Amino acid sequence: MTKKETIIKSLDNKLQQVTYVALQPGVDLHGDLIEVDEIRKAKESFNKSKTVKPNLFHLVNTSAFDVIESYQIPCDVTLSGHFVAKGSWLQTLQINSKELWDMIEKDEINGISIGALAEWEPIDAD
Repeated sequence: MTKKETIIKSLDNKLQQVTYVALQPGVDLHGDLIEVDEIRKAKESFNKSKTVKPNLFHLVNTSAFDVIESYQIPCDVTLSGHFVAKGSWLQTLQINSKELWDMIEKDEINGISIGALAEWEPIDAD
């Protein structure tokens, strides 16, 4: 079974920037539950990391974009007409490539990956 996910993003055409929802609380596409505190930990780890380098399609150290903001929202918001829950992690990218920007505008690139590894444990559905 494939679950279709709405990609939530906001474009600033003048600045050639895009804001994506990186992670939201709740059940993800893999059926895993992620809570707000775990999102905070992932975001803080990402923000503190000196080794995080932008990559595009697993092409490491690209100059096609830069992560210019990475933050967790303190309240429910609407982004481009879509509900985004309190505690979600957002990232804003500065796009430095016209080709990449065109792909984002055409929805050929439809999100970001946080590139994280996680530990998980099964929860009984009692």
